[in-house]
Amino acid sequence: MRILLETIAVFALIALILAAPPAIEKYNKSREAAATKQKIRQQRMAEEANAEFKRRQPTEDFNKMLAPIAQAEVRK
Repeated sequence: MRILLETIAVFALIALILAAPPAIEKYNKSREAAATKQKIRQQRMAEEANAEFKRRQPTEDFNKMLAPIAQAEVRK
């Protein structure tokens, strides 16, 4: 009976050892996928923030239009 239990334990250990590499590989792939998604999400957020910043900035044409008005105010 003891030999049977030891044999089952050995086979269980062998099964765990054989099952570990695919499980580790799957885990690593899921971590890489999550990291990639996070990078894409951060990049998209940065692009949106940059676009919002640029949208709120006055354009060069607007600045050129205001320059004569500002100079007139200074001369007064």
